[in-house]
Amino acid sequence: MVFSVRNAPPGARVEAIITLDEQKHPVGPWRAAFPWQLRWGIAVLIIAAVLFALIAEEVAREGPLVLLDERCAHWLHQHRTPTLTALMLFVTRMHVPAMIDLFALLFAIYLGSRREWVGVAIVAVVIPAGLLFNTLLKHVFARGRPAFDDSLMTLNSYSFPSGHTAGATLLYGLLALYWVPRLKGRGARTAML
Repeated sequence: MVFSVRNAPPGARVEAIITLDEQKHPVGPWRAAFPWQLRWGIAVLIIAAVLFALIAEEVAREGPLVLLDERCAHWLHQHRTPTLTALMLFVTRMHVPAMIDLFALLFAIYLGSRREWVGVAIVAVVIPAGLLFNTLLKHVFARGRPAFDDSLMTLNSYSFPSGHTAGATLLYGLLALYWVPRLKGRGARTAML
């Protein structure tokens, strides 16, 4: 932005002329969203909220979905392989809250290097607030974790809603919000999502 107030007499009303060099300072999704992006964003948010509410209701009343979840957990436990276990442990470790915080910090540093301070603020608020909200929901639902005689690890926290899923959704959602509008071509944007 360029502000020019040259040779103005003291006390004179000055109108600022603001120009934006789009090559150096592209308007990102943090400051402006096109109407179709906003509509799609709201639609996705509503659909996700409805799906979460349906799953939460099933968990709260221990409905058929909970039974299916337990059966799947036992089946996976009985059919585990060293390769699949190593892959699942890698994915799990990459999405613990400390790693989500690290990735969010790196993203915020990147945004800061581009002087996108609104984006830095969004990352600094959304990730911690979302993870805190997830922890509060865990205490509301108080769903225990599946227990096996020969478990690889035992955690004392509640299992629903998943902290790994919440953190990954928040982080990847912010990354998509930032990068999708910057990609050229529908194919590239679709691939990113």
